[in-house]
Amino acid sequence: MRRFRSNKKSGQAIIFLIMVLFIGVFIVIWNFDLNRIIGAKFKMRNMGDSAALSAARWQGYSLNMIGEMNLIQVAIMTELMAETLGDSEPPEIPAEVKELMELRTRLELVGPLTSFVAAQQAAFNNGAFHDPDFSEELKYIAGDLENFEELGLIEPYPDAYIELADLMRSLSDSVAAASYSLELSGHVLEQEGFYSAIAQALRGSWCSMKSYRHWLSAYVNPSSWSYTEDYRGDSDFFKLKVHAFSAFHEDSNGQPMFWRPSSSLLSTNDIRPELSGYLETNETVEAFGDTDFVNWGIYNNVTNVTWHCYDSNWRRTWPKASISGSAGPGEFPFYADVKPEFNYRGAESAITMESYIETGIISRKDDDSVDLSYKTKAKAFGHLDVEEPNEVALRARFPENRVTPNYFGFVLPAFRDVRLVHSDIGDPVMSGPFYRHVKYHLPSYISHGLDGLDGGCGYCSLLEAWETLDREEGLEWIEWTETLPNSQDPCYVPPGGPSGGGGGGGGASGGS
Repeated sequence: MRRFRSNKKSGQAIIFLIMVLFIGVFIVIWNFDLNRIIGAKFKMRNMGDSAALSAARWQGYSLNMIGEMNLIQVAIMTELMAETLGDSEPPEIPAEVKELMELRTRLELVGPLTSFVAAQQAAFNNGAFHDPDFSEELKYIAGDLENFEELGLIEPYPDAYIELADLMRSLSDSVAAASYSLELSGHVLEQEGFYSAIAQALRGSWCSMKSYRHWLSAYVNPSSWSYTEDYRGDSDFFKLKVHAFSAFHEDSNGQPMFWRPSSSLLSTNDIRPELSGYLETNETVEAFGDTDFVNWGIYNNVTNVTWHCYDSNWRRTWPKASISGSAGPGEFPFYADVKPEFNYRGAESAITMESYIETGIISRKDDDSVDLSYKTKAKAFGHLDVEEPNEVALRARFPENRVTPNYFGFVLPAFRDVRLVHSDIGDPVMSGPFYRHVKYHLPSYISHGLDGLDGGCGYCSLLEAWETLDREEGLEWIEWTETLPNSQDPCYVPPGGPSGGGGGGGGASGGS
């Protein structure tokens, strides 16, 4: 009779297989969630970039239309000045000029809304959903505009803000691409880095507070901030950053003075033929020749004629990172020169996309979600082709004779391209929570102290925590670290960033 030896190790492989299967299922689930998050981020990036580019393109259209109306006004005023040459009294302004001035002012105010509508359509076309938070923000702005007198706002034309408020309310029913942007003053309370430094100080790290060390000793109570900004009623999204300006005006001392674009404007191949076309039917003007177009059309003694010119924002250039270290706040993360025809700022289209994605397959909790945010910015670009610049400075600055459209200060129809630009340069692209904190919570905080803070605002909570920090101890610690050599300084960051961190950024990205 045959005997069989019992195998006490049988079944152990099954346990091992079950463990492997469990780990495999977990990895599959984890990868599934990870892929969904990554996919959602890429989709959000497409939504944001397309919205920003569409908005920038329509900003360019608005600027070109304002520029065309400037040129038409030049033609009308040139003919008027030529026909009234030698008269003892200033000529009466034609009705057409008054209408052009009002049309440009309306376009300056309402034009950004067309960019806003284009941004929403582009976002929806790429799969975006309605953003209820920004919808409420539009309604808040509309309410502020209706109370413009209480906020000290001056209407550029009758019922301007009432009409704008009605348009905003109608648009608020269907929005997907938010634009949280304000022309900030730069005060420390308007810098997200300051709140991040407070959060790190609460965890015992004072390194980030080095940039704000002044306030560790200067702060006593909320009035110490000397903060006076109030952005209520401000709808800064997609502003064109242009304004009506009179050629004849007074300086800061009340003395009369004149302004006109540089005579090199007459050298631009884009503008002179078009202006000649507006004037070619007038024999009186033709007798003066091209060189008198701008002189007669703009530089005159008619005091109540306005033109649309660029704000000082347009004169700012894109800052580069310094050679000695890595890129800091507001700097491009590279060292190469920007081409002269692109080296100007102004009228950037800022977009913030915010959403969340639910995670977890087997078990799902109410808080099983990942918040997603994407910030991006685009800008309209263009140039004026100058054949033979008659200014040495102009030739030196633009060796290829492609002059930036803002060079003469006069809005001209020159915009023909749009590009993504770095979202952290220029007017900041803000998150919804920080935008609301700056716009609504800070004025209340300055007026009422800690009692004016919003209990549901994370930034407000950090301001409350600021009061409890041992700021004197933090300042002493910072001063102590500054006596240490770099190798022992816990806050020291070598040029180019921390070791092992790779390159310095690789160029100007469209978003962050």
